[in-house]
Amino acid sequence: TDSAACNFDPQANFDDGSCDYACLGCTTSTACNYDPSASIDDGSCDFTSCLGCTNSTACNFDSSATLDNGTCTFDCYGCTDPLACNYNSTSTLDDGTCDYLSCVGCTDASACNYDSSATIDDGSCDYSCLIGCTYPDADNYNPQAIEDDGSCVFGEGMCGPGTLWDASTGQCVGTDSSCLGDFDNSGIIDTGDLLTFLGAFGQMCP
Repeated sequence: TDSAACNFDPQANFDDGSCDYACLGCTTSTACNYDPSASIDDGSCDFTSCLGCTNSTACNFDSSATLDNGTCTFDCYGCTDPLACNYNSTSTLDDGTCDYLSCVGCTDASACNYDSSATIDDGSCDYSCLIGCTYPDADNYNPQAIEDDGSCVFGEGMCGPGTLWDASTGQCVGTDSSCLGDFDNSGIIDTGDLLTFLGAFGQMCP
């Protein structure tokens, strides 16, 4: 005789204890707890617990969600390799865009070919420009050079005492032996002469 029961009998005037409530449930198909077997709605429909991102490729995919709420995001994609040029520390899903070429170069600031934009050293650093003529008054003075290689060439006006300018060699040539330590005949005993001496030091004379 219970009107809320599935088998309510309006003709009955005495309850025999056979009331059945198995058909009660949520009858709204868009609800999280929709019960297709229910024929009588009991007001229990839930529309929030199953909401979430249902796109499996999204950053915030919710495997337990059955109804999509439009919150899917895809901003977690990027390069996840710390060794790549375009590594993104905030990315959690690798999208295959890692670049290993654009930031490669010489990262040594003291090298001749230093690349300030390079973040990955490729072993190409060149130091050849650091070797050359370090004498400021020489014709071929190299301001970048930090190691003299004895190649300094001096103009005619730079010839010192006891030397003359030799146009054929482009050097000051000694005219006497008054400057015994001037091995390159520049008229000055300088670093170039010292390097020449050290290069020959210890060798047997003929």
